[in-house]
Amino acid sequence: MNIYIINLDKDRERRAFQEEQMQSLHLEYEIISATTTHDIGTLYKSHKDDWQRPLREVELACYFSHQKLWQRILKEQKPALILEDDALICSELPKILEFCSTLKGVDHISLESVGRKKLLGKKPISVPIDGFKLSPLLIDRNGAGGYILYPSGAKKLLEHEAKNGVALADAQITSCFTLRSYQLEPACIIQMDQCHKYGLTSPIEVLSNITGTQKCAIPQEKYITFKRKRIVHQIKLALRELKYIFCAKRRKIDLKHK
Repeated sequence: MNIYIINLDKDRERRAFQEEQMQSLHLEYEIISATTTHDIGTLYKSHKDDWQRPLREVELACYFSHQKLWQRILKEQKPALILEDDALICSELPKILEFCSTLKGVDHISLESVGRKKLLGKKPISVPIDGFKLSPLLIDRNGAGGYILYPSGAKKLLEHEAKNGVALADAQITSCFTLRSYQLEPACIIQMDQCHKYGLTSPIEVLSNITGTQKCAIPQEKYITFKRKRIVHQIKLALRELKYIFCAKRRKIDLKHK
């Protein structure tokens, strides 16, 4: 399975850490230069109002870093693991990737936990690795730090974008309800700025390239439009949760961190 690691060229410490992780697990990988705010040009004006609030330039650049990999997966017709460069992975990852490369009828697998509850189906797929399973992922809130995407899933995400516009990368994934998504339990990936939630110490100091930037103010004339988008999405989430009320459970995801 291909492994793509999204990395801003300026973040050399993160790149070095990822190279060390991959080499220690004897995994082949490719570093992908992240899209920057300088790369998106006029795309920002075209798409900044697509989501439930105005998108910042850095958020849109992050989205297109993921989107260009979705396009590549679809073109090459090969599944891939997509990692952001602050991902901390466990030693079982090679076995997990080997198994997941054989799966059929799956579009997307989340390998990470962010310390928040997710709505998961009660009929998991057994995984031939002690202690692991794949549970149907029905509602997620965030997390694009580490996931497997199959060509069928890439196609659905790009179709979702064509219909609904762009969003935060994780929001685009979690709002695409046509995806046949699964969650690895326990998770084998965590973004390093989330380590404290599991009592872990981050191996390197990381600050989110997005969190530190100021949010865009909502123009008064567009307030109703954004409010409507958010309400519509919340209604869709509520209906989806109601649909699976008897066959799913909301719970936090444990983490396998060694």
